[in-house]
Formats: sequence, C-alpha cells, structure tokens
Amino acid sequence: MSPILEIEVKPGESQTGFLKLYNETAADLILTSNLESFKAGDETGQPVFLLPEQKDKFLDWFTELPTEILLRPQQVILVPFRIQVPANATPGGYYAAIFWQTNSGQTKDGSGAGISGRIATLVFLKVAGELNESAQLVGFETIPKNNYFFHFPLNFSVRVNNQGNIHLQPQGQIILSDWFSRKIALDINQEKRFILPGSIRRFDVVWESGANKNFWQNFLAELYLEFKNLPFGPYQAELSLNYGARHQTLTGSLNFWFIPWRLILAIVILIIFLVTFWRINRRVKELKNKLEKLVNEKNQGN
Repeated sequence: MSPILEIEVKPGESQTGFLKLYNETAADLILTSNLESFKAGDETGQPVFLLPEQKDKFLDWFTELPTEILLRPQQVILVPFRIQVPANATPGGYYAAIFWQTNSGQTKDGSGAGISGRIATLVFLKVAGELNESAQLVGFETIPKNNYFFHFPLNFSVRVNNQGNIHLQPQGQIILSDWFSRKIALDINQEKRFILPGSIRRFDVVWESGANKNFWQNFLAELYLEFKNLPFGPYQAELSLNYGARHQTLTGSLNFWFIPWRLILAIVILIIFLVTFWRINRRVKELKNKLEKLVNEKNQGN
C-alpha cells in the first residue's frame, strides 16, 4: 500500500494519481474505497480522520476512484484516480485519506495509516498559487529540561508551528560545540515528515542512544560512548532549520554542561590503580635491595 502521496495541481486543471495495492494473503480480497479528510492529531503528527463536513467539499475533487476492487492472492495492482481542481479553488494545502476496507472484515497490515480492517493512503494535495509558507520555532530544549547532564543519551526537542496554508517539511541540524571548539552535527527530520497548516509538530533528536540492558552492560556501553566522545564541560547547541521553497530559516540556541561521571570514575580508579601499583612496585624494590644488602653483608662476613 502506498502510504503517502504528494500531488500538486493548478486551479482549473486535473492530475492523475496512482495507488499501489498488494494482497499479501493467500485468499481473494474484495476492497471497497472511502474518502475522508484528516488533520494532525498531536505534536507527533499522528493523523486524525474527520467526519465529512461542509468545508470538506474538496473531497469531491477526487474522481474516477473505483468503489470496489478484487485482489487475487499475491497480486499487485496500480489503482488510478483523478483530482479535478476547480478554477476558483483557493491555493494551499488539502489533506485526504483514501481508505480501503475488506468486506469480510479481515485485517490486513500495511505501511499506510489505518485501523483494524482498513488501511489508507494519505494524500497531501497542494493547489498551486499564492502560498503562505510561514513557520515559528516555539520550542528548542533538552529533555528533561536541565542545565547539567551526567550520561547518554542526551535528548533534544524541537517544536515548530506551521502558521501558513501549506504543509511544510523542515530539515536542518543541531550543531554542538564544546570548549575545545569541537563540533558535532545532529540531523533534524531525516525522515522528511510534514507539518500540517495550523499545527505544531515535535521533532526528537538524540545524541548517542543509550543501551537498554542490565546495569553492567549499560555501564560499559555508556562508558564506551563517553570515552568515544569525551564530553566534558560546557556545550552550546545551535539550531538551524530550513523550510519552504524560499529556503527560510529558523534558528535557536541553548547551553548546558555535560559531566561524564562514568568516565571520571574510570579515570579515578585507573589513577588509584597506577598509584597503588607504583607504591607496591617501589616497596618490592626496597625490600629486594634490603635483601640483597643483607646477603652481601653475610657473604662479606664469611
């Protein structure tokens, strides 16, 4: 199943789209289609499907979509449909879900969004014209929100509000700089996820994912990460996020300290071990010298 389609059409024109359907079962499937609009449900971007309303007349722009399809076992087909945009359509983004449901009520898992018994393709329709691409950075912080961190992973949260009339796909980096002027780049939104108009989306960025094992495995894994990165002292995080056809930029910054206690503990233990070894070795040499001196004195007396 095609999970997402992005289509651009000019007012007064039409365009054909295609949906890819695959029957991965060993039985025939009879699928019926249905159209619903959707919006962003929360800051993760999870879609919420809406009941038809007067404002959703744009669903009538979708034509030539088969109402029913028979899929043979292991069969793959391309289902065409057409979007006819009226000449007086307002430029901007329109968001529809094309659902396919089994008549038998069977559940078929797909890569698109859906619930039990049905799957969907999300259609991001852009009506060309005067588009308002506007976004605001409403949050850039560490999770949890602290000034001091003592272990990996270190999590950042980036929250962006789409104030325009078209979906946006911001991408960029967080650049971490320490007091040795070393720099580490962390990518934001590599998955190219959209922010719908009038919604806020949160992007989570992680610096060095930690392990989820027992205590000693976690300790050794995080000690390795601390040894690899040598993250000690103050850090500055600079955010740069680009979006839209005009490549507009959102920026932000924050500061924090990283104190790698495992690495510090390992260094302290190593120092104690080396000092102890040096003292023992010196004591052994002293005893050896005394023993040799006694032997020499005894030999001279004889």
